[in-house]
Amino acid sequence: MTFFRTALARGLLGQVIGTLIGMAIVFVIRLIMGLAVFVPSSEALLGFGLDSRAAESGWALGGVFGAVAFMLMSGVTSDWIKWAKGISTPDHPHEEEGWKRYFNVSLDHKVIGIQYGVTSILIFLTAGLFA
Repeated sequence: MTFFRTALARGLLGQVIGTLIGMAIVFVIRLIMGLAVFVPSSEALLGFGLDSRAAESGWALGGVFGAVAFMLMSGVTSDWIKWAKGISTPDHPHEEEGWKRYFNVSLDHKVIGIQYGVTSILIFLTAGLFA
């Protein structure tokens, strides 16, 4: 199994797609309402850029759609969706050993703890770089 077959890779791909869909929805709604999406700009690469209001609202809805798409594509909500439909879910088999389990969905509390720990360290390191 390569990294690109892990739940993390599927989730990141879903997040990018969901973010683009959310941004496109905002831009289409603004076009239907007759509001500007692209405005002339001297600093932009091709002579025009995004209107700041369109960009901010696009990022906001894109972030919501991206977060939901990440959860759906990575598979963390698959059992919840089945339960909502009234489908029973079987017990999950024991996960494989090795590094792959840290990049996939896991029900093992030790793996989840390591995932949270590494994620929090990465977030604090990123925040420290921007401080």
